[in-house]
Amino acid sequence: MSSQIYPRNVIENVIKNFDLLISSTSIQAVLDHSHQIGRLLHYDENDFGLNNFFKLRNALNIKSLSKWNRVASILKALDQKSNQKEYFSRCKVQGKKILVIGGGISGLRASIELLLLGAQGISRKDYSK
Repeated sequence: MSSQIYPRNVIENVIKNFDLLISSTSIQAVLDHSHQIGRLLHYDENDFGLNNFFKLRNALNIKSLSKWNRVASILKALDQKSNQKEYFSRCKVQGKKILVIGGGISGLRASIELLLLGAQGISRKDYSK
């Protein structure tokens, strides 16, 4: 995968949006900041899994990230996780839509694991009983 060079203002906006995403208190705010990061980095919306994460990591692989300790520590943890051998053979769930019920810490963890395995994450905005 080729590494794209982004202008400094784009990098700063991505870092600010990532920081706001981390400190968000509502699902809508998380989705808004996540979509903004995707627009800034020109994410392929049909590409699920690690490619968009690597695009984010490569874009933020700069020395100015050190002033954003919270962002840097989360990216480092995700990078270490994504480099584990379990995530290299992602063929079982690649591109599949998997429903995660619950938005608590367990649901978030399951969603991250599934994303790293290549599953497609869908956010539901309408609910009915």
